[in-house]
Amino acid sequence: MIQKKGKALYTAAAAAAISSLVAAHSTDAAVLFATDDVGIQEEAPNSTDNDATAVARYDAIDDNEWIAVQFDLTGIDKTRVIDAGVRVTMHRGNSNNNKNLALFATDGQTWDESNVTFNTMPGLTYDGSFATRGEDLSIATDLAPSGFAVTGAEAEGTMVTLNPASLTTYINNMSSNTLSFLISFESLSNGTWNVATKEATNLASGVLVPDGHEPALVYDLAPIPEPTSLALLGLGGLGLLRRRRN
Repeated sequence: MIQKKGKALYTAAAAAAISSLVAAHSTDAAVLFATDDVGIQEEAPNSTDNDATAVARYDAIDDNEWIAVQFDLTGIDKTRVIDAGVRVTMHRGNSNNNKNLALFATDGQTWDESNVTFNTMPGLTYDGSFATRGEDLSIATDLAPSGFAVTGAEAEGTMVTLNPASLTTYINNMSSNTLSFLISFESLSNGTWNVATKEATNLASGVLVPDGHEPALVYDLAPIPEPTSLALLGLGGLGLLRRRRN
């Protein structure tokens, strides 16, 4: 009887340990809004477009436009970030059902949305040709070398998240707390991709922007198991081992 009680005790301890450990590994979802967002273009390399909308376009005839977004990660344990993505809100509906976007990131490269231009944006370089995007790969990292495919027509006000797997790894290994993204098209296209900046109060049709429309970094944090959870796991493991031996 004592042995059976012992078995029951350790089996219950094992179950409690496993349950506690599962709870400790539950994730916490978070949203971090951008500190800066802007639209810049090679056609006007010394101009800043800091209004309600930023546009991505890669047109060899007359334009090469980028959306730039900056985040301050101070206070975030970057090594615990998982499932990260860049979320934006469509300022204008896109009827083109397929967009293949270029997504680049920079680490520790600061800029100010009030005066940054194509010429001064870290990670870009002006080469005078609309047929080349002009990214500076000594500063910018290509997070989606084949492009990030966005499929389906996007209605005005739709929130779209760009979340290549490489983004999480990039954040985990950052050396600073300043993270920026550069978004354009992967290949030549006469289409556009228009997103609402944090300054926007209305969408293209005039309706109010939805709550949380600002460009945002969305991610989960993987919690660190508490010492009590680890201790319970050890107790449960001993119980399971004893049960096998008995």
